[in-house]
Amino acid sequence: MQTSRFTLSLFLITMLFSAQTAIAHGNGQALPGNNHNAKALMGVLDSTLIWNWGTSSYNQLAQGSFNTYGTNNMVSNTVNMNYSGGSWINYTQDNYGYDGNNNLLSDVNQHWSGTAWVNFEQYTSTYDGNNNQLSNLVQLWTSGAWANNTQYFYHYNVSNVLTSNIMQTWVSGAWVTTDSFVYTYDGNNNLMNELDLNWSGTAWVNNNQWVYTYSGNNKVTYTIQTWTGSAWSNESVDNYTYSGGNLATDINQVYNGNIASNNQELFYGYDSYNNNTSIVNEQYVANAWTDYDSTHLYYHETGTVNSVVNVNTLDAVISVYPNPAQSVINVSVSNSTIQPLLATLYDITGRALKTIPLNNNVTQVSLNNISAGVYELVLADEKGNKAVKQIVVQ
Repeated sequence: MQTSRFTLSLFLITMLFSAQTAIAHGNGQALPGNNHNAKALMGVLDSTLIWNWGTSSYNQLAQGSFNTYGTNNMVSNTVNMNYSGGSWINYTQDNYGYDGNNNLLSDVNQHWSGTAWVNFEQYTSTYDGNNNQLSNLVQLWTSGAWANNTQYFYHYNVSNVLTSNIMQTWVSGAWVTTDSFVYTYDGNNNLMNELDLNWSGTAWVNNNQWVYTYSGNNKVTYTIQTWTGSAWSNESVDNYTYSGGNLATDINQVYNGNIASNNQELFYGYDSYNNNTSIVNEQYVANAWTDYDSTHLYYHETGTVNSVVNVNTLDAVISVYPNPAQSVINVSVSNSTIQPLLATLYDITGRALKTIPLNNNVTQVSLNNISAGVYELVLADEKGNKAVKQIVVQ
C-alpha cells in the first residue's frame, strides 16, 4: 500500500513540529515523559520545507511549516502552509502554551477557512511534581464551543518511566473506557513493546501491538502487529541503520501474509552539529525505488545573530521598507527566478522571534507584539545563501 504524497508530507511536518514537546511512538499518540523539550543540539528549528520530485530533481515546492518562539525560547506557534501558484497558502496552525517548567499545557489547532483561522482541535495536559504528564484531554470545536472527544491518563513507576495509559471516549455525555496501552522496557529503559488492549465491557482484549528491537540503544526494527483472535499477525516493519550515531535510513515494508515487501525508504541528513537537516523519501513502485519528496529543515543557533549568518549573499536585490517601521514592514524580492525565501526576525540577543515565508514579489510582515528596538532580518534561500537587513522598530 502506497501512502499518498499529501498524507505523508503532512505526517512529516506534524512529526517535526506539532510533537516538539513529546516523543512520537507507535500508535501515533504522544508518549509522555518528563519535561520534553525537543530543541536541536546546537540550534532551534525554525522551518521545514517539503519539495516534490519533478522530472529530474526535487524542484516542486509543496508544503512548509514555520515556527515562532516565545518565552524561554519555546515554540509558541507553528503554521503549516501549502505552496501553490508561486504563493504560500495557509493550511493549519497550532498555538502552544506552557507552564513554568516548559511543560506543554495546551495546543490549539486551527484550520484556515480561506479568510480566517477557525478552531478545530484542542489538547490540554496536566503534570505531576516530577514533570510527568498525567492526563491529556482532546476536544473538538463544535457549534462554537469545545466539546469533549477523548482523554488519556498516564501511569509511571518509581523511576518515572511510563508503564501504562488509559484511553476514554466521550459518548452521550459520559466518559467510556475504550483502550489501555501497556509499555515494557529493556534494562536501558528502551521501549520494547507497546500493547494496545480494547475493553469489551467485561475484559481487556488484545488489539494491536508495537514491537521494538535494539542494538545497544539504537532502535533497529519496529514492527506493527494486529491480533487475529488467536495469534499476532505482522502488518508492517521498519528497519533502521545508523551512521556516526545518527539515524541514516528507515526502510518500511508491509506484509502480505508472511512476506514483507518494500514500501517506503527515508534517508536522513545532518549538519555538523548533528541537527537533522534533510529527509529524502522514496517509494517502492513497480519493483523499483522511485523519488517522491524531500524535506529540508532550517535552524538558527542559540547564540548571537552573527553566528547564524554566513558571508554568502542572495542572487537577488532585496529591499525592506519602511525602515524605521512601526506596525509592518514590506520585504521586496526583485528577482523572480530565485526560489522561495524564508525571513527570520532576530532580536539583539540572537533570539528568533518569527519566521516568515516570502513570495517572489512583496511580502508584508506584521510587527505586532514586537517592541521598539533594533532587529536583524535574516533572509535565506533553499541553497543556504543568506542576506541580512537591519531594521528599526519605533
